[in-house]
Amino acid sequence: MLKETCYFSHDCNARNDEKIIAVRMRYGAEGYGIYFMIIERLLESANYMSVKDYNVVAFDLRVDAKKVKEIVEDFGLFEFSEDKKHFFSSSLNNRVYQLDEMRKKLSKSGKREAKTKQGISDIEATLKPPLSLPQTLNESKEKEIKVNENKDYHTNKKEKIPEQIVIPKAFEPIWEEWKAYRKAARIKSYAGSKWEQIAVNRLIELSKGDEEQARKIVNNSISNGWTGLFKLKSENNDEKRYSEAGNYENKVKRIAKADTAKIIRELARNAEMGNLL
Repeated sequence: MLKETCYFSHDCNARNDEKIIAVRMRYGAEGYGIYFMIIERLLESANYMSVKDYNVVAFDLRVDAKKVKEIVEDFGLFEFSEDKKHFFSSSLNNRVYQLDEMRKKLSKSGKREAKTKQGISDIEATLKPPLSLPQTLNESKEKEIKVNENKDYHTNKKEKIPEQIVIPKAFEPIWEEWKAYRKAARIKSYAGSKWEQIAVNRLIELSKGDEEQARKIVNNSISNGWTGLFKLKSENNDEKRYSEAGNYENKVKRIAKADTAKIIRELARNAEMGNLL
């Protein structure tokens, strides 16, 4: 059953939520898309709940049913009804509830406004010819919503609280060590939590989520006095250089040995010919 809801709030940094990061690490951008398509399906469903039939959901989204099942069940993003036959999103329900409440208030306000306008129109009709009023009730509602959104925007702008950095637990001491090094080296700090989060995500990406690899990357940058984090060079290059150096050393030894033998043979011939002093 299609709901009247035509939009819902979506945090601009939803991709950095710890649970969403876990989905992205396993399925990449595809997992992120599947999650929000499931949310859209819930928004269109009765009571914002979906029957736990992953094959039907997968057919609608044109994706693998196994991926749908794991995204719904493995990451704590959804909850289930008592009979375990339906699933829903508490976060979505909270947002839609707030939106429905706002619509009810706007509806009541619109009805009062319509009655007031009708009364004014009746009075004006007795004084002068009817005026053309192109503005519809929906347009009036939209303007009222925009005014409220602008008020909320300016209020939130004044009371904005710094965003918290989302980072896996195992990476926290590694990241603190990196920040301590930057501070000690007097490297300019990150220009806000947004840029620090980008750097954290880069470390996770370079290390492929591996704690030990992340520590090597940080230690490598610190030992080289670098200001950023970079992918580790392959150890095979070092082994190749060592191998080439060893081959060169053996070649020098063979040449020296050959020259020594040549000198000895020359001395022996001179001795036979009596040319030695």
